[in-house]
Amino acid sequence: MQSRVALVTGASSGVGACIAQGLAERGWRVYGTSRHPVAQDGGAIRWIRLDVTDDETIREAAFTIRQAEGRLDVLVNNAGMGVAGPLELIAPEEMAMQMDTNFSGTLRFTQAMLPLMREGGRILNVSSLAAVIPIPFQALYSASKAALEAAMEAWDTELAPRGIRICCLQLGDTHTGFTGHRRFAAAARDNVQYGERMRRSVARMERDEENGMDPR
Repeated sequence: MQSRVALVTGASSGVGACIAQGLAERGWRVYGTSRHPVAQDGGAIRWIRLDVTDDETIREAAFTIRQAEGRLDVLVNNAGMGVAGPLELIAPEEMAMQMDTNFSGTLRFTQAMLPLMREGGRILNVSSLAAVIPIPFQALYSASKAALEAAMEAWDTELAPRGIRICCLQLGDTHTGFTGHRRFAAAARDNVQYGERMRRSVARMERDEENGMDPR
């Protein structure tokens, strides 16, 4: 495994950080990405700035791996975010942010990395049980994960002859920073019709997440 190369998106915290560290401890050459610059402190993980909604950073990340390694054995698509709110009140720009981050941005980044998997490889997508059990007031988040899984399942069949296999990890409640970074639809905060139901629903979900499994 000394020469195997892995790239983990959203590796600065939570599940992504644990996956990146676990691979590094097993001797992999690991690249982690974050939307914000991370100091190259000489540790086992090499850092690349990446926002999967920004095509320029996608191209730069692919160029960095190509120049440094010339190959990629494992890609972990972990970067993601959640927009909470009643679907009726979610604005078009909030819809675009949710779907671009969790779905289309992830697909574009995977497309950019595939040429580096000439000798085969594995792609792991960190998904959610919400993909198969949609969550009220997180309809778009659920839809983004369901769309990602559908696309990746079909893609797995397309890529299998090249020795590239794809799978999705459906996580349940997990204690990570995702809870604190959840975004709320702007129009929903003081809405009389949905407000109290949404607050109760999201509060219950956040309590379950805070008491959920350790990402390790």
